[in-house]
Amino acid sequence: MFKHFSILLLFPFTLIAQKNNGFTITGLVDGLKDSTLVFLNDGAGNAIAQDYAFKGKFTLQGAVDEPGFTKLGFIGLTNEVDIFMSNENINFKSKSTQVDKDAVITGSALNNDYKAYETAFNPLKDKLNSLAASINTTQNATRRDSLIKVFEATKNLVITELNKYTTQRNSSPVSTFVLYVTNPILAGGVEELESRFYKLKPAARVGEFSRLIENLITEHKNKLAAEAATNQGSIAPDFTQNDVNGKPVSLSSFRGKYVLIDFWASWCRPCRMENPNVVEAYNKFKDKNFTVLGVSLDRPDGKTAWLNAIKDDGLTWTQVSDLKFWDNAAARLYNINSIPFNILIDPSGKIIAKNLRGEDLHKALARYLK
Repeated sequence: MFKHFSILLLFPFTLIAQKNNGFTITGLVDGLKDSTLVFLNDGAGNAIAQDYAFKGKFTLQGAVDEPGFTKLGFIGLTNEVDIFMSNENINFKSKSTQVDKDAVITGSALNNDYKAYETAFNPLKDKLNSLAASINTTQNATRRDSLIKVFEATKNLVITELNKYTTQRNSSPVSTFVLYVTNPILAGGVEELESRFYKLKPAARVGEFSRLIENLITEHKNKLAAEAATNQGSIAPDFTQNDVNGKPVSLSSFRGKYVLIDFWASWCRPCRMENPNVVEAYNKFKDKNFTVLGVSLDRPDGKTAWLNAIKDDGLTWTQVSDLKFWDNAAARLYNINSIPFNILIDPSGKIIAKNLRGEDLHKALARYLK
């Protein structure tokens, strides 16, 4: 199967603006009916300000907490306008009720920055999306390779525009938005994202997109820390979860034995297919200072299915779970992203092998349990 190509230039419209003296939006829309309700909402749809139009004119006043996206709408019109703003005096004019096409917004430096983003990046985004669609549908290998080259060259143009934009506007919160939406194509991943983010001035590192980037950086660092903590040679992080009878069981309580921590779930077909192999290994080596500790990633409403699977598959060793599905605390501690997955630790609690399946499990146990 060919890998599908896509470009993830995202367009989240979460409100993020800054509170001080407030904002005023003075508007005029030609052809707008009298008494039309005009409203300004945040990205979640929460009202910020509203007014009724008279002779096409309206005035919206209020205050926002952080610089970021708002949405200006009109009852009776299906089109809306996104404005990247803070607490500024803004003029809004449209020569028709097609406000999404005809509106001219002045007075907002941040919205000017956003319009500059659209001018520079939207054509590239559209080209990438078109190329991705062609790559995913073409059956001709030569043409596909040619399209991929153009796709990669266009991605490089996006990076060039990103460099230019964030250099010219390194104090603008819009730069944080631009960095966030172009992040999926950064060759250096989260490390490059972090480096670029902290090159922006503090005035740019505010608002929702700043927090989203900080969350990505934190999650990445936590993942690296978890991977380091579960490398071979590391002491396996301890955890405690309830067994099938609700009794707390800790990994450290097995210290002095070889333990296979087996991550699985009743709903996981590959896990159920691997269970007979684990049963065979357990029965073969259980008298050689070896045991298994099963950790189930069953759902909150899945205890019955979990217990039935234990019985049906003949899993006679200790089984624990917090019944939190993929949020299982032990699975998160060990950075488990797919199951079945297992970790073999020695009597001192040190990790000596990981992800042993099929015959590899038997060979590893025979090697360590001489």
